[in-house]
Amino acid sequence: MADALVQLKIYIFKIKSHTNSLLGETFMNVCIMDGCVGCGACEAINSDVFFVDVVAHVNDGAVDGNEQDCIDAALVCPVNAIWVEDI
Repeated sequence: MADALVQLKIYIFKIKSHTNSLLGETFMNVCIMDGCVGCGACEAINSDVFFVDVVAHVNDGAVDGNEQDCIDAALVCPVNAIWVEDI
């Protein structure tokens, strides 16, 4: 059930994000939650936004323009440690 709710939130976010990008607006917050295992999947998707030492970190300045990569990273994270939200 929790996975279904996460998928629904991400789907709703994709719609909002796409609408905002059509309007030329970007309002996205990306966070790494507790539980990150440092697997590097997010960094493999976009190393400008994500970097891993022991756990993943977000370069907030690189999120703008890479919103879809942030969503994709959240979807592939094996422990659901990437939180993406619109602001």
